[in-house]
Amino acid sequence: MSTTLGAFVWSTTRGVPAAGQATLASDPLAAVSNTLRVSITDDDGNNRDAVIDTVASGDVIRVTDDFAAVVGTPVDNVTYWSFPFTVSTSFVAGDEPDDAEAVTLQSRVPAAWPTSTELALVLNLENTTDWGTTLDRVMASAIAKVKSDTGTWDAASDLPTENQSQAALRMAFLMWEAPDAIAASPLDPTYSRLLTGQRRRFGIA
Repeated sequence: MSTTLGAFVWSTTRGVPAAGQATLASDPLAAVSNTLRVSITDDDGNNRDAVIDTVASGDVIRVTDDFAAVVGTPVDNVTYWSFPFTVSTSFVAGDEPDDAEAVTLQSRVPAAWPTSTELALVLNLENTTDWGTTLDRVMASAIAKVKSDTGTWDAASDLPTENQSQAALRMAFLMWEAPDAIAASPLDPTYSRLLTGQRRRFGIA
């Protein structure tokens, strides 16, 4: 579930954002630490402080479809909020919005990948002890498959959505029930439906 933090104007001038602006502390470089800075006032003059205050460490803030970040501990600077993050390893200059471009910031609490225990429940396995190693291996393979199908997954900056997590569980079920599930996955309607809208060009969460 995502939360709309507000509509802002993106600024490529690094530093403290003016009212209604969102910006970065420094020029973004792939795999380098940076800080997203967001004014407490949106572009329409509304105070969004209470909503922005709900963002917690480990949440994902999306600036555009190609630019999102898993943020660290938020810092309240009175007139703006700071969110430390590490730029994705697949980031390119074109991922950042243009100067004065209108952006709507969204935040979400990431989902967790399914576990082998959850897979065992779905499979109705009674003796999970004997199958523990195999379940772990199948679940890891299914998660890797979802990451691959999503596109350019960056372990340092990507966290799963609810759909991606559920897709991994579905893929694990298919792998267990049918060894050829990887090749057949594009034909599985449930798996395909879960990843609809989840695929991307760059490794952004």
